[in-house]
Amino acid sequence: MNVPDWICDTAYIIVIVHFLVNWLVEYKKTLWKIDFWHVIIFIKFVFPSILMYYFSTSIKNLSHVGIALPAIIVNINFIFVISIVGYVSIYFGRLLYDSLGQPSKKYTIENIIQNNVNSEISIKFFFYFYLFLSSVVIFIQGSHGYIFNGRTFYQFNDSLRPLYNLAVILYFNIFLILFIKYLETKTKENLIRVILVFCTGLFFESRAAILEPIMFAILFYSFLNFKKVKFVNIMFIAVILMVIAILMLSLRFKQVDYTNWLIILEEILYGDNFSDLRDFTWFYSNWDKNFIYGKTYLAGIISFLPRFISNFRQEWAISVYTNGYMGFDISIHPGLRIGLFGESYINFGWLGVIFLGVFFGWLVRLVDKGIKFAVCSENNLVNAYSKLIWWYLIYAFCISTGFSGFYSFILITILLYTFRQVFYSFFVFKN
Repeated sequence: MNVPDWICDTAYIIVIVHFLVNWLVEYKKTLWKIDFWHVIIFIKFVFPSILMYYFSTSIKNLSHVGIALPAIIVNINFIFVISIVGYVSIYFGRLLYDSLGQPSKKYTIENIIQNNVNSEISIKFFFYFYLFLSSVVIFIQGSHGYIFNGRTFYQFNDSLRPLYNLAVILYFNIFLILFIKYLETKTKENLIRVILVFCTGLFFESRAAILEPIMFAILFYSFLNFKKVKFVNIMFIAVILMVIAILMLSLRFKQVDYTNWLIILEEILYGDNFSDLRDFTWFYSNWDKNFIYGKTYLAGIISFLPRFISNFRQEWAISVYTNGYMGFDISIHPGLRIGLFGESYINFGWLGVIFLGVFFGWLVRLVDKGIKFAVCSENNLVNAYSKLIWWYLIYAFCISTGFSGFYSFILITILLYTFRQVFYSFFVFKN
């Protein structure tokens, strides 16, 4: 499908203007300068899949995609149209929720999460269990000479990879929970816990492991102080996150001179960190164009099975599937970033993109309005945190590797609930 440049140019401007106007209208109505909806839509979609459009075909991508650049230039407009359709579908899902949703409604799973976080004994159990697990993971990778390269080491070791994946997933949850507890209590004990957990994340060699928990922590701090947040502070926070991203790059690619800020900027714009649009186009250029009708999603749904014991996952896990077309070694390459709508398109085509967009818009808006209700009407940050269960769910359907995170969140919830019930039942009975 040949899409003229002027269509993409026009759509590019319309999306950016619409996003900014929508934010401004929401701010005027609610006084929230930073909210869940706009931060998630920007970081997960608008920045990597819309704003990066003009950077994705630059000659400076040659060092990352090589001779594939001409094919990317040919196909980029079609992939960009997929992104635009996804964007429109997201806002249609938001419109549906605003018309039919109930922000004040609380589900049973949310109550369980809230009670778990409010239980000090449950949090202590979670904290010490995580410290033990992360220490084991770091010790194993360090003993093999991969102290700051956990992702690389465990990519080579299928049997140990589930241990690493579990530690990374638990990191996100325990860091955010402890940070919220610190915001509520302001105690040194909780601050020390937050710092200790953060330090373990530096060894995982995962951008998501470090940046996403910090991003969500900043979000929840902003939620609690939504009337006081200033744009200067927002810019300062953005710079801090950028510095952390640079730190991650320097640990992974020691050969780059990170004292040169121009090189840093080029790595951000043309590297592999925000390359969703370019990488989806790269994959599409090599793909046979045969839809696979949910196979990678099914592989994600059964992600509780390690890949080395599941023949289906060995063939249809999204990273394996994309690597197969790219000729990458599946034992060392984690797979291309194909964005929020890449997987839905290669499975179900345009219907997949539209359905996922509507579902995504509905659930992200559910979380957004649920958080605002919890903060403004109940002054309850823990209740706001409990809404993230729906974020885990929808993100798993955007990128099927996210099912492991969703399952882990559910498992953590069940285990903490069980521990809490057994602990209190035992001591109540004893006393």
